[in-house]
Amino acid sequence: MGRILRDLVTNPTLLALGETALSIVLILIGAAVAIRLAISLARRALAPRGDRFLDETRSRTLRPLVESLVRYVVYFIALVMVLREAGVDAAALLASAGVVGLAVGFGAQHVIRDIISGFFILAEGLIRVGDVITVGEHTGLVEQISVRTLQLRKFSGELWSIRNGELNVFGNLNRDFSRAIVDVAVAYEADLRRAMTVVQQVGQAWAAEHQEITLGAPEVQGVIRLGESGIDIRLVVTVQPMAHWAAERELRARIKDAFDREGIEIPFPRRVTYVRSEGAS
Repeated sequence: MGRILRDLVTNPTLLALGETALSIVLILIGAAVAIRLAISLARRALAPRGDRFLDETRSRTLRPLVESLVRYVVYFIALVMVLREAGVDAAALLASAGVVGLAVGFGAQHVIRDIISGFFILAEGLIRVGDVITVGEHTGLVEQISVRTLQLRKFSGELWSIRNGELNVFGNLNRDFSRAIVDVAVAYEADLRRAMTVVQQVGQAWAAEHQEITLGAPEVQGVIRLGESGIDIRLVVTVQPMAHWAAERELRARIKDAFDREGIEIPFPRRVTYVRSEGAS
């Protein structure tokens, strides 16, 4: 038994394999430590500072992206070092991989476009985690932005994954202000001027009670449509971002109550039928 151990210890091939295995293990351990340390530093650097450049939403947006980039870079460096320890010519391998990558790149154009689009979206601050955006027919809350995709939670609860390259045209409801737009129909028989005055009074009363979210005076824009059963008038109020839906719901309820008090009729579909009776010939 002792002789076998001495042979193993003195065998140059086994010693070389042992040194290589130990080096690879140390490289992997170093990579794990480097990832933890780099992510910890990145989180500290991206901690919200309260200024406009790095607020809470921008911090939550950039943090996952930076962490992913750190992992990819450390993994790549660790892979090159492991290949060198294993006796593989990393330079030749990377050169060969470059040729193969060029061929694969033609088939991965969408992936490259997604990554580039995601970079510019984040760099320009067009979308942040926590924003409510509209992409095509989908409107929801942005939960995560990665290198390639955006996670959008619709109000129905569905989680949509949208490639960054598909974000050519989108709307962001969290920028600057929103407008509460309320369309109200009144019957043709109603006093139109009186109805517009009542709607204006309702808008002004609501704005006086919600000054913390109101950014402009309520405005009745007048008649916007002559429908089959009634006349549509529009009330518009400029409010804080994302406050328009709640404002619209409350304004509709208040306008309905005011119309009931003033005796202003809200139209409903109706049809007048004339029956002609002909005498016997």
